[in-house]
Amino acid sequence: MEEKKKVLLDAMIESRDVLNAKEVEKLGEKKGLRAMVVKDVLKQLLDDNMVDNEKVGGSNYYWCFPNKEANIKQRILDDLKRKCIRDRKTLKDLQDSLKEAMDREPDVQDRLQAEETLQELKTKRDNLISQLDRYKDCDPDLMEKMKDEVDVAKDAVERWTEAVFSVKKYAVDKFHMEPQDVVQNFGIPKDFDYLE
Repeated sequence: MEEKKKVLLDAMIESRDVLNAKEVEKLGEKKGLRAMVVKDVLKQLLDDNMVDNEKVGGSNYYWCFPNKEANIKQRILDDLKRKCIRDRKTLKDLQDSLKEAMDREPDVQDRLQAEETLQELKTKRDNLISQLDRYKDCDPDLMEKMKDEVDVAKDAVERWTEAVFSVKKYAVDKFHMEPQDVVQNFGIPKDFDYLE
């Protein structure tokens, strides 16, 4: 498309004339472009502000003179130069304001350095916390707590074991059952015994 735009633009500049839509199509066909393609290319040239147009009566007229592109570029360059001068002045004003603030408050430099040190220390602290998290399973307090929980669990197992043996003895004494029948009827495992 860029190549087609350049071909049509160069053809219009060479003609140095104001053209209607049909004449632009003929000019494009002479340069090897199809009529439908010329319409699309012309529309893009208009959108890019490379070609001027004006509606007179019921017809549209198009033109592009050699100095148009140079004028557009010169206008853009002038705008950029003005913006650059304005931005340089703004930068100088901001630098002056910063220098004045630094002169008014001599502790600003110390504060900036303290903030930097604080940030470094926060990063170091975060790293140490992540290392500590990796070793939390080896925490002595946690191990002691787990030992206490194991002791509580052992006591509970002993109580339940004692309760099972009490029920077994009660069934044997009260109902005159054989111990192996009680074990079988209540589903007590044969190797059921106290923890050692």
